[in-house]
Amino acid sequence: MRDDFSRQVKRTLADRVAWKCCFPGCGEVTIGPGNKDDNHVVRLGVAAHITAAASGGPRYNSDITPVERSSIKNAIWLCTKHGDLIDKDFSEYSAETLRQWKAQAEEKAHKNLISASNIDNYLTTLISVGSSIICEAEWNSISSNIWTFKTGSFIKGNEDVLFEYSMNFNAVSNLDKYLIFERQGDGRILESIELNRGLNSLEVALKVKDKFPSQDPNLVSADIDADFSFFENDIKLVRGIDAARQAIRLTLSSKFGDWKENPLTGSYFTDHYKDFKSDPVILNRLLKLEITRLLSIPVHGGYPPSFEPLLPFIKRILSVRVQEEKSDKKQVSFLVNGEWGNGEIFEEIFNLFIL
Repeated sequence: MRDDFSRQVKRTLADRVAWKCCFPGCGEVTIGPGNKDDNHVVRLGVAAHITAAASGGPRYNSDITPVERSSIKNAIWLCTKHGDLIDKDFSEYSAETLRQWKAQAEEKAHKNLISASNIDNYLTTLISVGSSIICEAEWNSISSNIWTFKTGSFIKGNEDVLFEYSMNFNAVSNLDKYLIFERQGDGRILESIELNRGLNSLEVALKVKDKFPSQDPNLVSADIDADFSFFENDIKLVRGIDAARQAIRLTLSSKFGDWKENPLTGSYFTDHYKDFKSDPVILNRLLKLEITRLLSIPVHGGYPPSFEPLLPFIKRILSVRVQEEKSDKKQVSFLVNGEWGNGEIFEEIFNLFIL
């Protein structure tokens, strides 16, 4: 049983983006005159489901009702080519990314009506280009493995740092050649970067490698001889999902670079928390960005040594929300909603140490 859109939903959806495809960089007009007679109209667009119309479909969400599934909130207007693409390659295009593209297309259509110049933050995504640059960015276009963004405000680094990174890209450590983008919950190794100065913005074109494959969390084995004193009451030898949960706590509670035996392990969680705990909106977004780095960018580490992400058993992070700081101010809890490497959705609270 499919929860399809009504004719009115399809019409309103297309009207709200001026009948143009929402896929970044496309903008193809999907309606125009036909050749049969003066009343003939050709429509080439499709109302695509953000989460699938039926169980087993792309990005299916069992937690929403049939009414919600067939509502305009669950729809995005696309040309036929890109309507097929997001469903055939649905693992690459998350529901949140599609919602962002839809909002971005509606905002552009609205600007054309009233000549507005402000960009709502929802239309942007945080991106991290290596470890020294984090900024707001707006999707511009996607062509195969080349993604382009327009940069906004910088949270870490600035345009000068970005230009320096681009100019010296060949000399940059391979371990620092990566792109993380928040809304999609995805990260890729960079092959090249090109900057172009526009009238009002800086455009970044990034050539990326294929996504690193996710692993089944049920196959995770405990390989840590845990003798860390601050974890001694918390660590136990476990396997499967429990071992994956333990690895998440250990990795996020370890500060990047502090582990002498393997300085490439650990995270920036403590740094982000201390710098932005007074701004929970930005903090939640930064923590999502950081976990996305840990699940998608391979490093040399682990025991036995390997070249893979530190949290390869997570496929995608959907959201992160800080809950509370413990009374001793040494731990903080936060809620993580994501997708395991085997496709199962999870929502769990993790208690992390603040170092």
